[in-house]
Amino acid sequence: MIFTCRNENCNVVVESNELITICSVCGERMKVITEEQLDGLGWTALGEYWSKRDENDLKAQKRSFYCFQRASMEGEPRGITSLGMYVENGWGTEKDEAQAFWIYQQAAEYGYVPAFYQLGCCYQLGKGIDVDLSMAFMFFMKAARFSYPLALLSVSRFFEEGIVVDRNEEQAFFVSAACIADGLLPHPQRNEGRDDCLFHRRQRPAFARSER
Repeated sequence: MIFTCRNENCNVVVESNELITICSVCGERMKVITEEQLDGLGWTALGEYWSKRDENDLKAQKRSFYCFQRASMEGEPRGITSLGMYVENGWGTEKDEAQAFWIYQQAAEYGYVPAFYQLGCCYQLGKGIDVDLSMAFMFFMKAARFSYPLALLSVSRFFEEGIVVDRNEEQAFFVSAACIADGLLPHPQRNEGRDDCLFHRRQRPAFARSER
């Protein structure tokens, strides 16, 4: 059964064989809905619910992948980006980096900031596209302008190591320190758990080549 919160400002959607009456997030009552009643945001929320299961749970991966497919059909950019990550990593489906790159492009057309970051990673690592560090930096900057945490870290690293830009350690330090001070990034010595669901699964990437 699929349950959603009755609070219109709470986008919690879960799936369980057991009856769930109270929302674990806001404390409002839950209601049963059908798949036909889910919109793009609902499918994305349900996909994220399944994505938080054990990473070795293949059934959960396939269900999550299906949910993100349905969200993508509704044109929901967060769901589209999540679908790209599943295709890129082969979670619940066949791995296809070129297809994942195309999916990220579709999400980016909506102006969805995390999609800019994912495209930057693809260009940086040569996933689904040839390595192009200038393009990687451009997409990281696009996401960083919206204070997207992982993009800010990537921009900081480009300045720190002088990758396609003049080396500027002061600028690199400023960006990293400002992120932590403003709470945009967790303190490096703390373990505050995953945030923003799927997008923090990607670790700080190494460079595919020494092209700098």
